[in-house]
Amino acid sequence: MTEAVLSSPQVGEVSTKRPSRRGVVGALVLNLLLPPVGYVFVGRVRLALGFLALLIVATLAVLGWTFHAPPGVYRWADDASNVGPIWILNVAAALHAGWIAWRARATGVAVKRPNFLVHLLFAVTPLLVGLGLRLFFPLSAYTIPSAAMIPTLTQGDILGVYGARGLCGSIKPVVGDVIIHRAGKVRYVKRIVARAGQIVTLRAGVLSIDGRVVTRRAEGRSLPIADGGYSPNGQVYRETLPGGRSYETLDLVSDGEFDDFGPFTVPAGAWFVLGDNRDNSLDSRAQGPVEQKDVCGVVTKILKSADAAHVGVRP
Repeated sequence: MTEAVLSSPQVGEVSTKRPSRRGVVGALVLNLLLPPVGYVFVGRVRLALGFLALLIVATLAVLGWTFHAPPGVYRWADDASNVGPIWILNVAAALHAGWIAWRARATGVAVKRPNFLVHLLFAVTPLLVGLGLRLFFPLSAYTIPSAAMIPTLTQGDILGVYGARGLCGSIKPVVGDVIIHRAGKVRYVKRIVARAGQIVTLRAGVLSIDGRVVTRRAEGRSLPIADGGYSPNGQVYRETLPGGRSYETLDLVSDGEFDDFGPFTVPAGAWFVLGDNRDNSLDSRAQGPVEQKDVCGVVTKILKSADAAHVGVRP
């Protein structure tokens, strides 16, 4: 007499069973919430691998489209990772996995289902890929939480930034660039006005670099300011740096705390940054110069803004 011993599948082994009604629903829900685990659940591991590749390509395509033709995916929401084409792809995959399970149940076909650890691997892989793209892909998006860059940028603007979040120091900007830099755990957006070795001076709010007064022209318009303690209307000026980079600044008061500063020589390996909102910005006048290792990216485009004229513009 031969005695058979049944055991649970080990890692890499499969269990074979006909899908139940719960199995059909399970395949659909798993692919909707944790794609492509639903495909693994119905025994289609190769299909799961193909979907992972498609998900990565779709994510990169959405990012590329948004940066190339702002506002891109931000036409629909403030979080590009949770809307539009990605969710459409998830829903289609969920319905497909449910249909595969339903068809197998209807025809009596048994499904070869991999071990739980294989399901877990496919569940965490999209999360790890998403985290990797967020930290190390050289295109990032940041939302502006403050008024420090008015009138160039406003609160709520979404910026397209060249530079990986997890690789600060790898992108070297030039004078005039608007950058994202870190100070401890906090990220700031500011404009570079001087490089290492240059001397920065402000007198009555007028900027000078190496003793040369930066061209400053009144734009003949004002902006209403809601911040308490400031004048109801800030005056807009256009500055042009020695290298030719031109941008608008905002002057809220004629005798601001940092309207007189320096002279200050920017040390080696550092940049001097200012906010375009000169009287309401925590910048190098208060925090000191920004070291190159703390530069996390250069702002290349405004992806979304309450002011439609700003969308797609390099600040």
